[in-house]
Amino acid sequence: MRKTRCAAALMAGVLAVTGFVGCSSEKNGSAGGATPSSASPTPTVASETLLGQMNDAIAQASSVHVVDVQRIDQSGTTRTIDALGAVDGSNLYAALTEGDSFAEVSVADGTTWVRGNETYWKVTNKLADDKYELIKDKWVKVGADSASKLDQSTIPRSLVDLVLKDLDTSAVDRSSFGTTDNGAQTIVLTDGRNTEFVLDPATSLPLSMTDGASDLTFDNWNAVPAQPAPPGDLVVDGSGG
Repeated sequence: MRKTRCAAALMAGVLAVTGFVGCSSEKNGSAGGATPSSASPTPTVASETLLGQMNDAIAQASSVHVVDVQRIDQSGTTRTIDALGAVDGSNLYAALTEGDSFAEVSVADGTTWVRGNETYWKVTNKLADDKYELIKDKWVKVGADSASKLDQSTIPRSLVDLVLKDLDTSAVDRSSFGTTDNGAQTIVLTDGRNTEFVLDPATSLPLSMTDGASDLTFDNWNAVPAQPAPPGDLVVDGSGG
């Protein structure tokens, strides 16, 4: 059975907001589709050391653009999270797409807002027509609990942690050199099955990673500008405060 991630519901004041919170149906190491990149020679540094250096580099990074395509069921349904901003999520814009359901998340100055399309609010979240009309095309300010749950699905560091949390680093024991499409050198770490990390050897930062349930690609490390808060005339308060 292919590894998948699932969605969980969260509440924002009187509004039901699907937070797309990730969870895993299987441990890392299940059969999957990632194919190790072919290259030579082999890096002389152990894979576990390189993964540790990657973690250290991510911890020190300030910002990034990440796209995460998650498989959420066995029929091949996917969820796409496109996030850019601070690695720790303190300033962020993210777009989440699952079928016809689409939502945007904005984080700035300690506040989180969500804006969704009609399918997101009325179908995904079962919001009544009268309540939907109050928030149609608006950014909804959410409370602390809802913001915390949304963080699990949009913060770049959290998306990385979904891949790393059950990772057996000792199983990622194959390393090689590879190249990007434009010819830049990379380091490729894999378990030979469904887990693969592609790193920039100059910075140790990941260019991509997959664990069979999530495929993440990264760019613009330390180069994403601050994301603005939504315009005040498009904001409604759903925080319950």
